[in-house]
Amino acid sequence: MATDMTVANTIRDQLGSVTLSMLGAYHLAGDANSLQFGIKGCRRINKIGIRLDPDDTYTIEFWRIGKLTVRHGTVSENIVKVSSYQGVYVEDMHDVIKEETGLETRL
Repeated sequence: MATDMTVANTIRDQLGSVTLSMLGAYHLAGDANSLQFGIKGCRRINKIGIRLDPDDTYTIEFWRIGKLTVRHGTVSENIVKVSSYQGVYVEDMHDVIKEETGLETRL
């Protein structure tokens, strides 16, 4: 059964292709309520997740995901949630992303 990508596609369209290009976005993935993608150019953050909440605002999470390491036969990932913003209106998404990443999102 295919996942309904309507919300993920809407978030992608709201951000815009210019913003995604400016962030160096890659590996866009979505589900019925969210969109997540990797970004380039920010040392502190390399993954962003945007989820539509029931009140028609967004929760935006910023992550730093490091490389897998293997020590003594144990595999571990370095995953850190850097920050999270709840209740973000669509018109504020660009400002929140710029504030957290330091990257421009508009020309």
